[in-house]
Amino acid sequence: MKYYPFFLKILCVFLLIPGSNSKTMAGIEVKNLLCEYQINPIGIGVLNPRLTWQLSSFEKEFLQSGYELRFAASLAGLRSGDLIWTTGKVNSAKSVNVVYCGPDLKSMERVFWQVRCRGKGEEWSHWSEPAFWEMGILKPSDWKARWISFDGEKPIKGSKPAQYFRKGFSLSKMI
Repeated sequence: MKYYPFFLKILCVFLLIPGSNSKTMAGIEVKNLLCEYQINPIGIGVLNPRLTWQLSSFEKEFLQSGYELRFAASLAGLRSGDLIWTTGKVNSAKSVNVVYCGPDLKSMERVFWQVRCRGKGEEWSHWSEPAFWEMGILKPSDWKARWISFDGEKPIKGSKPAQYFRKGFSLSKMI
């Protein structure tokens, strides 16, 4: 009899662990976020990238019935609600090639995003782990680099042989 309270506490702990330990509500986990078929790509040249995610659920024959995407300029923005754009709650089973339709993005702009989904009921999953993509250089006027070339090089029509540039230098310390 003296062990009864101890066993009761252990039983309560085991009953509560699955609900509190789970990363998702309603047994849904959103994972493997992709942008243009890549994980966290840099240099996307598409103005409206396509986004994809996968769902994991404890339910048999689980079907997504809705999703919500949110986008921010930083991880802190996602956490604080300082968003670039959000889709709002969308009733759709689509989780592949969902097109970003938010405000126009600038060259070399990094966008962080998350998604959450809903199953048959009204319960939503937790937000996914954040992912990101970075835009490429979208306009020729955004280029800031110069071609490396020989100053005295004369223009040649047609193909040129491969150039070999070198410069001597001295080190102040031993390597």
